[in-house]
Amino acid sequence: MVWIHGGAFMFGDAMGIHFLDNYLYSGQEIADRGNVIVVTVGYRALTPHNKGFIRRAISQSGVSLCPWAVNRNPRKYAEQVALKVNCPTDDSMAACLKMTDPKVLTLAGTVPLTSSADDPFVNNLVLSPVIDGDFLPDEPSNLFHNAADIDYMVGANDMDGHFFASYDVPSINFPLLATSV
Repeated sequence: MVWIHGGAFMFGDAMGIHFLDNYLYSGQEIADRGNVIVVTVGYRALTPHNKGFIRRAISQSGVSLCPWAVNRNPRKYAEQVALKVNCPTDDSMAACLKMTDPKVLTLAGTVPLTSSADDPFVNNLVLSPVIDGDFLPDEPSNLFHNAADIDYMVGANDMDGHFFASYDVPSINFPLLATSV
């Protein structure tokens, strides 16, 4: 089983998201209970590079067609990180970033935990995939032919996206008020 963890490209790993002293989805538990070998990957199954490697897939949570599923402005984020680690933002930026300590790069990146009507939180998921012409050669909506031969089941989970919605619509966490007419 190929386990593609959730977490909106920000959280999660092979053990799922660590929440309340527990892992929400444990690759180990899936392997034990399902008597399967669990393989984890960091990207979804639309890339042409996966063709022929996956026979069946189950996905839950967000889909590749979500408006936030592709980073539309990766250069902006790269330049912000470059400036924080004293790299130039010209043609030599990539070379400088490659030579920078990965831990320093990780700590230099920030995701604003604020939002507004003009800039919702989900538009700031800077680690989401980028249409790069290779791994993701086109818009996800144009790549479904790469998964045409795969048995595929799709689902959503209760409270999917609640963490992110709570930033964009804070009232979502307020208790309902009973009113009389």
